[in-house]
Amino acid sequence: MAGNILLVDDDSSMRHICSLSLKKQGYNIFTASNALIAKDILRKNKIDLIILDIMMPHTDGITFLERLRLAGNDTQVIIITGNKEINISDLDVYDIMYKPFSLRELRTNVTHAINDAIYLNRNRASFMRKIQRAKHTVSKLSALAAIA
Repeated sequence: MAGNILLVDDDSSMRHICSLSLKKQGYNIFTASNALIAKDILRKNKIDLIILDIMMPHTDGITFLERLRLAGNDTQVIIITGNKEINISDLDVYDIMYKPFSLRELRTNVTHAINDAIYLNRNRASFMRKIQRAKHTVSKLSALAAIA
């Protein structure tokens, strides 16, 4: 099971425990203690899933997520938070997990999110190929119409 995951949490023990569990599942894990480090990792690597804590110093997770989306980044995101009052209906995220959560729950949600991301990327690539073929056909038809 392959996939690159970025885990962003200011709690070093949470990063360590979650990354160990996900590495055992075969994922490549990148960790960041804050949004600035996460931004740098995203710039340098292809990330399939972001696991993002909300409560972090300097730039909180929601602000980081909003900036990601404004920049056109549509990577799947799972929010992790201890605040049960966070409502994801206003956020563009795959899921939300409330702390404390089990590692089994984490692995299950990650597997689903990665599989969905792979499916979406395959369909996006197929769709883009179809658009390119359609543009090519339209170009040929326009050339033929100009001759006639």
